[in-house]
Amino acid sequence: INRIPKVQLQKIKVLPREFSNNPIAICIWGNNVGQFFFGEEIFIFIINSKELAENYKSYFKYLYKYVCKTLKPNYP
Repeated sequence: INRIPKVQLQKIKVLPREFSNNPIAICIWGNNVGQFFFGEEIFIFIINSKELAENYKSYFKYLYKYVCKTLKPNYP
């Protein structure tokens, strides 16, 4: 019987620890940017702006390429 080789199907990237104290999550979809603030109360606001969404996407791509660290999956 031939063995099927293990294939890495995903890439996991994380931001450095310095970013971990941020109580904000940002979601981008279409021309919308949603910001979620997690504190004693949760605040959510959504801005519909093509320019803002494109800027956030550029920021995300920069962080992903230059700041995030790639984790190696821990396969058994």
